[in-house]
Amino acid sequence: MAKYDLQFDLIAKLVFALLPIKPPYRLSMDRTNWKFGSKNINILVLAVTYKGIAFPILFKVEPRAGNSSTQQRIDIINNYIIPN
Repeated sequence: MAKYDLQFDLIAKLVFALLPIKPPYRLSMDRTNWKFGSKNINILVLAVTYKGIAFPILFKVEPRAGNSSTQQRIDIINNYIIPN
């Protein structure tokens, strides 16, 4: 199972199918960064927000610590608008 290639666009479609509301949706984006030993863990997340709860639909693990770039944020939005 560890070698299974999880298709995140299908998971995003599942999340949308389970939401009890109709579009338009409120999207939110957040980045989290922490250290695990000497390794930086940096994740950019796109979520649908419903009643104050964010449901992650897409994420991108970034290779470096610090803020995400404008291009990285554009890329994750484009992946939401135009799935692979």
